[in-house]
Amino acid sequence: MFCIVQSIKTLNLDVLLFMKAFLTRAILFFLVTCLISQNSLKGQYSEMSFGLGIANYWGDLNAESLGTNLRQSRIAGSVDYIYSLNKYLNVRGSISGMRLGADDRFNESLKKRQRNLNFKTTLIEAAVIAEFHFFGFEYRNPDLIMSPYLLGGIGGFYFDPVTVYNGQKVNLQPLGTEGQGISGYEDPYSLISVAAPFGVGMKFKPSDRVCFSIEGLMRYTLTDYIDDVSNQYVDYGILLEQNGELAAYLGERIDEFRGLSEGSISDNFVGQQRGNPSINDYYLTAMLKIQIYLGDGFRSPMAMFRSHKTYCPTF
Repeated sequence: MFCIVQSIKTLNLDVLLFMKAFLTRAILFFLVTCLISQNSLKGQYSEMSFGLGIANYWGDLNAESLGTNLRQSRIAGSVDYIYSLNKYLNVRGSISGMRLGADDRFNESLKKRQRNLNFKTTLIEAAVIAEFHFFGFEYRNPDLIMSPYLLGGIGGFYFDPVTVYNGQKVNLQPLGTEGQGISGYEDPYSLISVAAPFGVGMKFKPSDRVCFSIEGLMRYTLTDYIDDVSNQYVDYGILLEQNGELAAYLGERIDEFRGLSEGSISDNFVGQQRGNPSINDYYLTAMLKIQIYLGDGFRSPMAMFRSHKTYCPTF
């Protein structure tokens, strides 16, 4: 809990400005769509959605080849409450959980394999996302069996990168492997950040109560530290003195890759790029989802269980 509180306190001004700008536009967008929805565009129903699929990360520890990156995909899942404003526009509240990770040892580049960095994290996301259906979507339309749609929204997420050293799991953020917390270097990065999801999907309607969809969502984020890698190598002696042995050992792991003693070649890399601070990290999901129709208007998710009607597909 203390870690989360500290993370909230370290959210930088860029995050706040981004949120302010987005929320201003989101409010205007919401008002316009509400006006549109009053002009006899049918819709206004509620759904629950459950998704399962894979997640992948895009950042400083990516491999050279797309195939290698895809092989490092991990499991993801989501639960959504969806409200239809009209037949073209839905708004969803979404909770997603996923595993992310990457490892330099799988990289085709010898230089990056020698860097010898890796991470894993569980990421939890809460988001508000709009669905725009190109041709409209209604459960009561018997002629409509599929509907392509676009996705866009705003969310927040929590992450906590870890690595393995000498067989032990180590949380990376508290260490300050790039000098975070030392005078003259950056402050410790926050474990809470903002994401902007965007993507596409296709919805299939086999019955008047249940739908299936396939969708892909990419998230642009306001952090470059999902993988604990962003900037330059820091002097081994400074890390050792200020942040401790583990920070020094894990800040530069090339000597470990070459089978040399800790810190023996670190001076050769001080000031060289460890990551790329000019591009923030992304993460993405591809999911298969099932949507369950709850009824017209706002309906509680418990309507799935309280209603006397069945929600099994009727083909």
